[in-house]
Amino acid sequence: MYFKKAAPILAILVATSFLGGCTAQVPSSNTQEQTAVEVKVEEQIYIVKVQSIDNYTITAVQGELTQDGPPALPEGESNIGEAPPEKPSGDIPSAPENGMGGSGMKTFNESGDVMSFTIDDSTQITIEMLQGTQEGTPNSIGVNDVLEIALNDDGIAQSIVVKNLQVSNGFGGSGEVTQGTSAYILDEDAELTGKTYTSTEDDENALRVDNAKVTLDSIIVDKLQGESSNTEDGDFYGQNAALLATNGAEVTIKNATVNTVVTNGNGVFSYGEGTVVNISDSKIYTSGSNSGGIQTTGGATMNASNLEVETQGNSAAAIRSDRGGGTVNVVGGSYITYGTGSPTVYSTADIKVTDATLEANQSEALVIEGKNSIVLENCTVTGNMDSSHLEEADSVHNIMIYQSMSGDAAIGHSIFT
Repeated sequence: MYFKKAAPILAILVATSFLGGCTAQVPSSNTQEQTAVEVKVEEQIYIVKVQSIDNYTITAVQGELTQDGPPALPEGESNIGEAPPEKPSGDIPSAPENGMGGSGMKTFNESGDVMSFTIDDSTQITIEMLQGTQEGTPNSIGVNDVLEIALNDDGIAQSIVVKNLQVSNGFGGSGEVTQGTSAYILDEDAELTGKTYTSTEDDENALRVDNAKVTLDSIIVDKLQGESSNTEDGDFYGQNAALLATNGAEVTIKNATVNTVVTNGNGVFSYGEGTVVNISDSKIYTSGSNSGGIQTTGGATMNASNLEVETQGNSAAAIRSDRGGGTVNVVGGSYITYGTGSPTVYSTADIKVTDATLEANQSEALVIEGKNSIVLENCTVTGNMDSSHLEEADSVHNIMIYQSMSGDAAIGHSIFT
């Protein structure tokens, strides 16, 4: 199954408020000279979880944020006696016997105190990402988000940090962006037609588009040989994929044929904030494990229309996402999987599919992990989960919505529409 093992559970406590100050110079005059009078504006730091947003007023519950433990379950729920979901195949460090392993997860613990505050044009908003931070806007803040806020005496937020509760270098992987090499690299703007790109080496892409605006028409991309040295680096960052777009690339692909036969041989992979792949009227076939048809991670965007995608391997969703998620829009086409643990859609992102055929032959049809979503419109969806390989505590199902402790998906409520 394409699920992630729960990290060791550890109870949590953390930071309280801090008192800081900033100064402003206010001129004061007398008959001889002007002197500077120092005025101190107090700021108070809070950790809060958003309950509601009404225009520029936010109501939130206060609490503490701690690291290296699991999230609290919603009130009235329990995981006692339940087996954790499985992690897809890959190199995963074993948990210490005492169960106090380093998941690196952060947990918000409510204190029960509710507060309201406002934001205005002067409020500085920052979003924590898996890799660094980025500037945000008021629209970056949503219900259930955990914030670190600095308030002045008037209840106006001077700064807001939208906290990222997941790890940056937890399970598997190298702990840094590792994408291997590429047989062909396009790092300048270009329009190309009828080209063939082939890879046979380990940890190598057949084609990589790096920080360039590129249009590719009627191309063939083959990943025919080459082992993946680290499954997580392939899942997270695109190592060993056939075609990888990265580092803010904008790639338009039409009438392409993509074929892979190796582990981590994801067909078309979009990685990183600002990277956009637009792919249409193309065919993607993969046969290895951990080899999705279209894969999106690290906050990237994938827009697909009228694709024919078929995957044969285990843990090989046709529409696939992983750590860092992103935005995926699919219109039309067919998406068929034949491996175990290979749903048609595996979401750690915001994924919308319209007017498509989704068929999983040895797996549940759909999976949402953590604070992510799947929206379906006018789709035909079929799953066929095989019970023969399941562990005793596992269940047969067709749609799964769950929270793993792997750090690959933000903690929060999943949305299935």
